[in-house]
Amino acid sequence: MSDEPDLLDAHQRLLRAQRVAGLGFIDWDLATGRVIVSDETRRLLGLHPFERHLTIEDIVARVHPEDRTRLRELIAAAGEGAGEFVVDQRFVRLDGSVLWVHAHASLTRDAEGRPATLLGTILDITARKEAELALRDSEERLRLALDATGVGIWDWNLVTDTWVANDTYYEMLGYQPQHTVEPRRFWSDRIHPEDHDRIVEFMLRVRDDGISSFDIEYRIRHADGTYRWINSIGRAIRVDEQGRVVRMLGLRVDVSERKWAAERLAESEARAAHAQRLESIGQLTGGIAHDFNNLLTVIIGSAEEILEDVAQQPRLATLAKMVSTAGQRGAELTSRLLSFARRQHLAPKLIAPQTVLEGMLPLIRRSIGAHISVRALTDPDTWNAYVDPGQLEQAILNLCINARDAMPDGGELTLETGNVVLDEDLVGDDFELEPGEYALITVRDTGHGIDPNHLSQVFEPFFTTKPTGKGTGLGLSMVYGFTRQSGGTAKLHSELGHGTVVKMYLPRAAGSRGESGSGATDHGLGPRADGRAAVLLVEDDALVRHHAARLLRELDYDVIESVDGDAALRILDGGARVDLLFSDLMLPGRLKGSQLAALARKRRPGLSVLFTSGYTLQAIVQNGWADAASILLQKPYDRRQLAMKVRAALRAGG
Repeated sequence: MSDEPDLLDAHQRLLRAQRVAGLGFIDWDLATGRVIVSDETRRLLGLHPFERHLTIEDIVARVHPEDRTRLRELIAAAGEGAGEFVVDQRFVRLDGSVLWVHAHASLTRDAEGRPATLLGTILDITARKEAELALRDSEERLRLALDATGVGIWDWNLVTDTWVANDTYYEMLGYQPQHTVEPRRFWSDRIHPEDHDRIVEFMLRVRDDGISSFDIEYRIRHADGTYRWINSIGRAIRVDEQGRVVRMLGLRVDVSERKWAAERLAESEARAAHAQRLESIGQLTGGIAHDFNNLLTVIIGSAEEILEDVAQQPRLATLAKMVSTAGQRGAELTSRLLSFARRQHLAPKLIAPQTVLEGMLPLIRRSIGAHISVRALTDPDTWNAYVDPGQLEQAILNLCINARDAMPDGGELTLETGNVVLDEDLVGDDFELEPGEYALITVRDTGHGIDPNHLSQVFEPFFTTKPTGKGTGLGLSMVYGFTRQSGGTAKLHSELGHGTVVKMYLPRAAGSRGESGSGATDHGLGPRADGRAAVLLVEDDALVRHHAARLLRELDYDVIESVDGDAALRILDGGARVDLLFSDLMLPGRLKGSQLAALARKRRPGLSVLFTSGYTLQAIVQNGWADAASILLQKPYDRRQLAMKVRAALRAGG
């Protein structure tokens, strides 16, 4: 009897332990169908405390409707000898609340090995399940939020070198979502070749050196074969006992649009800077050519006079001829410089580009040699253009000569004509062409190409990749200047080992247009007006002024010299006789040549005016320095040209 209190005490302690642990007990006699449950089981499942004779259906009746079928299947399998089952199950109490339990049941057998009882325990796991469901719900909301923003999530096991990711991770690159673990190499093999080694080496460092975080950008191949820019961010979330990172979580974001926009902006800025540099070089070049023409005016004119004086002295005559020839070559050089600066004199006409090109083929073949084959692909429907035909032919020939020099061992030269329509999207980043219709002339060679580092300089004057003495570096600059002055442009594309392509864009002509001229007619030397005309010569360059004055006096004109506009007006106000104002357009001081002429004509209505300049009339009109009706004597000039223009101006009158 003394053991009974101890046994009772032990039983009470067991009940308390079960209650504290939330652990209930179930004993099902398979032969009688009777079920015995512990008080904790009754409490957990919400069974009536006076229900002593229970069946398994009484237990099942408390199971959540969605879980009953599964429990019955497990019980049936256990009763037929399966032996054991473990399941997480929901029960509904009498008050309607839901309880999550972890059920573990085992089969016992009798002496003959037949199923006898099914013993089981149930453990209250409601708090844990609710926490899991809350976490799952939170993760689902996070996943939906990330999916909505196009963010891919990845989980990298560094020990097994395997990779798991969400659907967006795959879909952003055009792949079907995978719900399996993949080796990291599945993605590393798709990294752009230029980024591959850098990224793979970095990921190995992450794995082997324990880098706890990273933020990198690289290109990876889309399912359609194109490459996208990816920003991948990773953080270590598990480190082993030795401090090594064994697992990382991270995000992948498609940043292609941002990268492409940045690249387009950089390209646009580079093109703008290049165009601005060419424009600045053009202004500088035009100014130099203008000043050089002042010097050539004196050199050529003086050489001409010396040649006349020493005609009977062969040695001196030869030297004078050499000076004159050198001056003429200098004039040709300044003409090319003015071509680049878009300040050359053009005589535009309505031309058919394909006709010009076809007419040049014999000359081109003779110029480049038999070791280069020439193909002409001319479109008979190529639009007409309104350009200077002589300058166009010179531009085409320059390009062909360049192509010849790029193919010393032979090759193929292809000349093409066609049409192109440029809309706002195509020319938006060009900074040179307006949207519209253009006739296109293309010169393509199979030569050695141009170093990429030199491509931004090819249109600059005096830049050349040819050996010293093999070129002036003005060929391409002349082509560029000619096309720009004609309202179009020139574009060059080249790759080392793959040849060069130059395209000339010429605006489509709206229709036949009259030929442009200087605005005055040259009447030849002829007799000059009756009487001895007086010329007011306004020129700030002393050498040019003295030279021009001497030539005018030799032509039997009275000459009054002035260095600027204000001095010239004082001469007019002083009452001196002046029949012709002969003035440089670009004068120092407050008055330019055109302003001086306007004020002079107010003082002397009907006064004849002749302008001179190192620039062309077309450039002068474009810059607003004078109007198209002005009579202009282009520097450098000789005595005959001076005589013709002076007489033309006197006959034209005011």
